[in-house]
Amino acid sequence: MDHPAPARALNPQISQELSDLIEKLLAKDPAGRPSSAQEAVTTLRTLERQVGLGSGSMPAGVFVPVGLPLHPEPNPWAEINEPTAPEEEPAAVEPSPRRSRFRWPLVVGLAALLAVVAAAGVIVVKITNKDGTTTEIRVPEGATVTVEKGGKPAAVVGPEKVPQPAPKVPEASDDADRRAAAMLLKLGGSVNISQDGKPSLLKPGDPLPAEAFEVTALHVYYNKEFSDEHLASLGGLKHVGAFAIAHTGVTGKDLKVLHTLPKLWNLSLLGPSIDDAWLERL
Repeated sequence: MDHPAPARALNPQISQELSDLIEKLLAKDPAGRPSSAQEAVTTLRTLERQVGLGSGSMPAGVFVPVGLPLHPEPNPWAEINEPTAPEEEPAAVEPSPRRSRFRWPLVVGLAALLAVVAAAGVIVVKITNKDGTTTEIRVPEGATVTVEKGGKPAAVVGPEKVPQPAPKVPEASDDADRRAAAMLLKLGGSVNISQDGKPSLLKPGDPLPAEAFEVTALHVYYNKEFSDEHLASLGGLKHVGAFAIAHTGVTGKDLKVLHTLPKLWNLSLLGPSIDDAWLERL
């Protein structure tokens, strides 16, 4: 049977409200049933009070149709109202005893130890515990260790500083070589130099090297501006081995400056005014 007959049709003594409740309890669609067993019980108690207030007595009998469940369905919400066991509070963690502050002799000893180890290139902090064991802390390379007492630094140990070489001060000879090269290039000549054992040629317009160098050869050609005064200013160059003078303004009246070039071994003199008198003055 698709739909049972109303309970009131089977027993006219049942009230319409009770018949409607029974019909809801027998509904095939769960949506048509009471939402919970508690709701059904509440409705029955309400009907019971209504009957008691009306006639003063309950009906002689109630015929329950076949298929009506005699036992209430389990309440799916029963567990929600059940009291839950109280959660256990986490046990209190006792604070660890504070470590005593470093004493001054210990600070001094630790600083001395750090200084010795740092001198070896590696900083290692070694702490002796109360039980006699040793705790070793290896400091990363390049780091600095600071030991404090009372909130103030008592010792600081850092990486060993590598002394930087002092800037090289040009020697007097270097100044002389630099002045001679600058003068000769300005007059259109050329200069052979040696820098850290590497030879090179400087021509007019070339910049002078920033580092020290030695003049090893001088060349002046077809320049009447190069005079006896310019030649005299080249005296004392310690590394000049070759000197070429051709068609310049040098008169040859004073060639003694050539004797101040200790390493000169190759001298070239060209020009219409050069004669035996030049050789005699050498």
